Amino acid sequence: MHKAFISYSHAADGQFAPTLQSALQKFAKPWHKIRAINVFRDATNLNLSPDLWDTIVRALENSEYFLYLASPDAAASKWVQREINFWLQHKDRSKLLMIVTGGEIAWDEGRGDFDWQRTSCVPPELRGAFDNEPFYLDLRWAREKRDLSRQNPRFNEAIALISATLREQSVEDMIGEEVDQQRRTIRLRNSAIATLAMLLVAAVIAAVVALQQRREAIAQRDLAIQTSSLSQLRNNLNSGSLLAAAQVGWSGYRRFGPRTLVLQGLYEFTSHPTAVIQTLPEPTGARTRVALSPRDDQVLSLTSNADNSFDATLRDWHGTIVGQLLQVADARYSRDGATLVVGRPDAPSYMLNEDGSGCGNEDVHGIAVSARSFALMADGAVGAEIGMPGLGYPVYAADGSAALTVCGNSVYLAGADGATLGM
Repeated sequence: MHKAFISYSHAADGQFAPTLQSALQKFAKPWHKIRAINVFRDATNLNLSPDLWDTIVRALENSEYFLYLASPDAAASKWVQREINFWLQHKDRSKLLMIVTGGEIAWDEGRGDFDWQRTSCVPPELRGAFDNEPFYLDLRWAREKRDLSRQNPRFNEAIALISATLREQSVEDMIGEEVDQQRRTIRLRNSAIATLAMLLVAAVIAAVVALQQRREAIAQRDLAIQTSSLSQLRNNLNSGSLLAAAQVGWSGYRRFGPRTLVLQGLYEFTSHPTAVIQTLPEPTGARTRVALSPRDDQVLSLTSNADNSFDATLRDWHGTIVGQLLQVADARYSRDGATLVVGRPDAPSYMLNEDGSGCGNEDVHGIAVSARSFALMADGAVGAEIGMPGLGYPVYAADGSAALTVCGNSVYLAGADGATLGM
């Protein structure tokens, strides 16, 4: 059922008719309804059909009011004339309302009909159709206005007047209902905004709580790992597995940094009676340097002595001495950790072969050899090789598996285990 049927000329009111329809359907609309009333307009209600006129007839039959948008183009339109004729023949002509959008309209009180000399927007089908002047609203000004909305007071009053007529209410009641509906809509909107704001705050709080819980869970997990690592470190210390204890301690430090339990584990490792640092008895006040092998399986200590040189000592992780050289200039591990290069402060003309015997070349071409001689210590085996003058340490292969050295005027290629590979 339609409250009103809009009849108009597309050429004259193709833009105004949709605005009027929308305004009537929204005026004083309850918030829970799609529209306040149903208004028929061909562009929105007609489907593609071969029986177009039959469809229009059904819409006219199901409409309570007829809204004629009066204009010269509409008065000349055959479709508008047919619609008006049908209404006059089958419906209540007192409910035919005219809204003037263009042209002229005038009523002749003496004749009780339109003044057809001055009227240009009414079709001849309405000649003599009314005993008294029919209701019509002059909205010719609206064609020139771009702002036809609720914010336009003049247009809003016109819509209120038409709506009051269609709904058979007073204009005051109609405007009051519109105001009440707007206030109700504003309250519902504000309530919705407040609800959304509360939900947003709740979501933010929930996210913060979840983040805190996640952080706490991570902290608890890290604490459990650190506690387990400390227990494992203690077990390794008590069983004498010092290398395993050191690996657990340093692994924890690399992962968690200076946390309390990590530092506790490192302290217990360094202060344990069987720890390496406690099994390096060096003279009081001696200048000592300690280095770990790249394989983490040996400890090298260099302790200064009375001859202004060093005593080099190799120990395993249990503190047991596995090799020792006295009065050396320096000692360092090779990159692969399998070889220990030791520089000796011996006389320039004195050098050692692998078996510890002299090379036999006290000088090269009558020039005293000023390079240091070196001894190799690896896995308990002691060998010897010499660097070229000014060379310093031997030249190692990229993978650290071999070293190229010179003994006198001979070239030696030594493996990482100290064994001579070739000459």
